[in-house]
Amino acid sequence: MKTKRRTKNIICYKGYGSKKCGNHTVNQFKKTMKKHHIYNCLGKLCSDTKDKRICSLSRKCKSRNKQKKRFSTKQWVKWSKSKYGKCKK
Repeated sequence: MKTKRRTKNIICYKGYGSKKCGNHTVNQFKKTMKKHHIYNCLGKLCSDTKDKRICSLSRKCKSRNKQKKRFSTKQWVKWSKSKYGKCKK
């Protein structure tokens, strides 16, 4: 007797940076998340100006980005409130 397995190779995500239809493969989804949801942390501005406030913001941003870079696909799906399966029209 064969059992049905839930396929997890298509993700429905219609947020910032998504494709028009919203359907992404796992690799496309992870690439989109890393491209559009990991931020530029003002590191260059900090080194140029030596402003303490900007540098502290830069350090906080970098630590948040390090946590996000280690997200698995499952964690990115939960974080972005997307779902497995094709998007409904």
